[in-house]
Amino acid sequence: EGARYAITGRSDLDPDSSSDREAAILEKISQSSSGLLDKVMDVQNIRVEDVYGNAITGFGGSGDIISIHLDCEWPSVNPYMYVLLDDGKFKFTVSAAMKNEAF
Repeated sequence: EGARYAITGRSDLDPDSSSDREAAILEKISQSSSGLLDKVMDVQNIRVEDVYGNAITGFGGSGDIISIHLDCEWPSVNPYMYVLLDDGKFKFTVSAAMKNEAF
């Protein structure tokens, strides 16, 4: 949902009502996670890259192809798995790639 919102160029979900597009996108991603996002990562560490894998500021401009990556960690509660995992945490990345609409 966050990536789909990002490509529209909208900023109406900015929690500070300042029409900051980046803040609005982060809010949409957080809302769509059902409260899990804050448990698995710091929302400020979301990576956004262009089609060539270069980091970009914000979420790109009109017509840009972007990929959004959320690098997450989930702690294991299973004592047998804990010893097999780095720091006892499952590490995974959630990604989405889309082309920004004309805005």
